[in-house]
Amino acid sequence: MLREIAIEMEIVGKGRPKFAYGHTYNPKKTSDAEKTIRSHWINEYGKNPTDKPVNLRVMTFRPIPKSRPKRITSEPDTYTPDADNILKLVADALNKVAYLDDRQIVYASVHKCDRRRSDHEIISIAVEERI
Repeated sequence: MLREIAIEMEIVGKGRPKFAYGHTYNPKKTSDAEKTIRSHWINEYGKNPTDKPVNLRVMTFRPIPKSRPKRITSEPDTYTPDADNILKLVADALNKVAYLDDRQIVYASVHKCDRRRSDHEIISIAVEERI
């Protein structure tokens, strides 16, 4: 079964954990992004995690900065966040929501699509059960 969702949000990667007073915690941007992904997933599909192996596909769409000359209509998205940090953020956000644990992910891909003229940042996430 294939489940897909597209969310308009700021594209961020998984931040490095912070340490204070003997405790570890995630940066606020990371926590907020994970909550946004998790809540949109639950609104669309409910909290119904699969116990089967899954494929995870993530695509990001980000705009070209307004400071770029108008003649540039698209460019590769070689800027931060890194693709692996985006994948970690999404995989952790969907734990116990789309699948029981992210160790069930047997195939994962991230595609940072070329940046184009737009006002929106969108992340597209697809989780497919393997049979």
